[in-house]
Amino acid sequence: MRTLDIIRPDHSTPAWERLEWLIVGGGLHGVHAALRLITEAGVAPNRLLIVDPAPSLFARWRERTGALAMTYLRSPAVHNLGRHPDSLHRFAGKRRNRPLDLFAQPYNRPSVRLFDEHCDTLVDDLNLSDRHLTAKVSRIVPHEDRVAIETAAGTTIESARLLLATGPGRPAEHPAWYGDVAKRVERILDPGYRWTEGTAGESVAVVGGGMTAAHTALRLASEGARVHVIARHAVRERQFDSSPGWLGPKYMAGFERCASWQARRSKIDAARYRGSITPDLQYALNPGLRNGKIQWHVDHVDAASPTSDGLELRLASAASLGVQRAILCTGFAPGPPSPGLIDSLAQEAGLPRSECGFPVIDRALRWHPRIHVSGALAELRLGPTARNIAGARRTGDLLVESLAEPPALELGKVLGTRGFDFELAKASAGWARALLEEHTPESEEFGLGSYVFRARRPLDPGKLMGFLQSPLMRQVMRAKGFLWLATRPRIRTMLQTAGQQAVLDPVGPWWALIPEEEWPTDKESRERIERSWDSDCGDMRQELVLIGVDLPCEEIEQALQSALISQEEFEAGESLWITLEDPFPAWEGAQPDTPAVEAGTATDSTDSMDPHSPASHGASHP
Repeated sequence: MRTLDIIRPDHSTPAWERLEWLIVGGGLHGVHAALRLITEAGVAPNRLLIVDPAPSLFARWRERTGALAMTYLRSPAVHNLGRHPDSLHRFAGKRRNRPLDLFAQPYNRPSVRLFDEHCDTLVDDLNLSDRHLTAKVSRIVPHEDRVAIETAAGTTIESARLLLATGPGRPAEHPAWYGDVAKRVERILDPGYRWTEGTAGESVAVVGGGMTAAHTALRLASEGARVHVIARHAVRERQFDSSPGWLGPKYMAGFERCASWQARRSKIDAARYRGSITPDLQYALNPGLRNGKIQWHVDHVDAASPTSDGLELRLASAASLGVQRAILCTGFAPGPPSPGLIDSLAQEAGLPRSECGFPVIDRALRWHPRIHVSGALAELRLGPTARNIAGARRTGDLLVESLAEPPALELGKVLGTRGFDFELAKASAGWARALLEEHTPESEEFGLGSYVFRARRPLDPGKLMGFLQSPLMRQVMRAKGFLWLATRPRIRTMLQTAGQQAVLDPVGPWWALIPEEEWPTDKESRERIERSWDSDCGDMRQELVLIGVDLPCEEIEQALQSALISQEEFEAGESLWITLEDPFPAWEGAQPDTPAVEAGTATDSTDSMDPHSPASHGASHP
C-alpha cells in the first residue's frame, strides 16, 4: 500500500517514462491483469500502479466471501489468478499428498482458503502490495500521449495506459420500503459490510433468491436464527451462473458475429442464470427447509414498518411477516459499475457507449487508445462470463496479445530433426496436461475444445511459419495433422505441436501418387481413402486439429486460409510452388521434390495415426 500526494512527471519527462500502466481496481481482475502485464508483457513492477480505495488488495472479495462464510468457489480450479490454468493445482501439491478438503466435486472447485492463499502467494512473489495506492479515483482524463487520474484526495497520477477494473457491478437500488426501516435492514453487498453476530433465537428475513441469499440463510441457520428467505421464485438449481458453452466457441462464435451491441446485451441477459444456486448449496439447504429452520417464501415485500423489536414485512401475497431484522441479498442492478466515473469519462472524452450504457470497445478491450477495460465493462466483447475469474483470464490474454511481440517458436531446433519426443513435450506443457488428464469429463464445458482446419490448396511455408509464430498460437495447447506444403507437394507432412515445441516431418507420399493396385485391399482402408478423396486434388489436403482453451476459431480459420497459396498460384502448378520461400529445415534423408505432377491430380487417409497410410506400407518418396 502506498500513499502519495502527486505522481506526475515534470514537463521534461514523458509520462510513460514514469508509469506504463495504471490499474483502477485492486480486486481479482485488476491483480490478474497486473500479474500478466509484469510476467508476460515485460512491464517493470515499478512502472505499474494499482489504485483502489480499500486498504489491501482483494479486500472487497474477502469481505464478501467472509460475510457469506463461503467454503468453496462456484467456478473450477482452472479459473484462477495464476498465469496458467493448472497454477492452482500445482500450488496445492501432488494429489496423493493433498488434504481432502482442498477441492470439492464436481469440477474440482477450490476451497476459498486455498484460492486466497494462492492469490496471496502470487501477490507476494511480485511484491504487488507495494504497487497498491489506497485512493478513490474521482476523474479520468485521457490525453493523446498519456492518461491521467484524479483522486478524491487531490492526487493527480499520469501514465501511458490505464485499465479500468472497478468491480463486478453496482448494487441494486434500495427498495421503496427501505427508508422506513433502514436501521433494521442490512445490505450484504455494501462496501465495508460487517456480519452481525449474536443472531441465535432471532427471526431474520433474507431478501433474495440466489447464491448470496442461500449462503446467508445457511450461516444464519447455523448460528441458531429462524430464517425466512423471500424470493420471487422457487429455488433454481444451476451449477454455474451461465452455460459453460460461453467459455468457448459453442456460444461465443455466434456472439462475436453479432454486429448489434444491443443484441449482444440481450444475449448476455438471456444467458445468465439469475438467482440460481449450485446443487451442493441446494443440498445444504434441504435439512433446514425440511425442519423449518429455513422457510422459503415465493413472494416479494410490498411494504415494511418498524415494530418495538424489529420490523413487519407486508408481502405481495397479503401475508405479514414479523422479524427482528432483514438482510438484502438482491445482487447488482443493470448498468455498468462505477456509474459516476464511467459517465463523466464517456461524456468528457466523447467515448462510445451502447444503448445499455456499457462501453463499446475493440477486441483488445480498448475504449480509448490509452484506456482498456475489464470485468463487467468488457462484457459486450467477452460475453456473460466477463465478470467472472474466467473473464479476468481472458482479459489478461487479450492485453498481453495486444502488447507483446509474438513469441518465437524454436522451430529450427526441432523441425525436421525426427528427434521430437511428443509425449515428453506433452508432459512439459503442464497446464495442458492438467486440463486433459485431470479435467477430461468437463474439458469441453470449460472452453477446452478442438477446431479442425481443412482446405484443398497447398500452404505457403513462409506464411505457415508466420502463423506458428503468431499470438494465435498462445491459446493452442496442441496441434496435430496432415499438411500439404507447396514447396514439398508430393510428401504428406505431419505437423505436431505441444506448448512451444513443434515438429514438421515427412510421413510419405499421398495416395493420389500411388497406383491404385498398390493401395490396401481391406474395405475399411479403402473407404477411409475414398472419404478423403476430391475429384481435383485426390487426397492432397490440409487437415489439422488444434486443441486449446477458448480458441478464437474464426481468427484461426482466417489466418490459415490466408496462409494458403492463391488460386492463381495454385493453377500455375508445382513449377511455381517449389520456388516459394521455405524457412523450414530440410528433412534428413528426404529426396527433393521434382515437378512431375501438376496441381489438381492428387490425395490420402484422414486419421493422423492412420496405420494404413502410405508410409506404413513402405512406399518410398516419389
